[in-house]
Amino acid sequence: MTAAALEYQPEAPTPPPVDPPPLPEDRPLEDVRVERVVLRTAIVGAAIGAAICAPVYVLLVWLAVRNSGTALGPAIGIAIGLGLYAGLFLGGSTGTLIGSRSLEHYEHEHLPTAPARPR
Repeated sequence: MTAAALEYQPEAPTPPPVDPPPLPEDRPLEDVRVERVVLRTAIVGAAIGAAICAPVYVLLVWLAVRNSGTALGPAIGIAIGLGLYAGLFLGGSTGTLIGSRSLEHYEHEHLPTAPARPR
């Protein structure tokens, strides 16, 4: 083999740039906006819930353990973790519930209604 053959490296073809897929015709931009509202309210609710529940759990554990003679550090650490977990769950659930109001409003306006049943 020659030195030129060892140095040859074929160039890989560059892939064409990928555009985001277009929205289907049956899914208008308003539908995407409403889903983003629900997602945003769930995330904001989870953040608010975590910020509220963690101090509450820490306070409860501190009140329970303060005169027992045990170390506060591990108990407070567990309380912080449980408070964050509970706050994320409860706040996210509450945020989703609040955001579902806009989803319900959108569906009521844009989805076809069922025909009346014959009597």
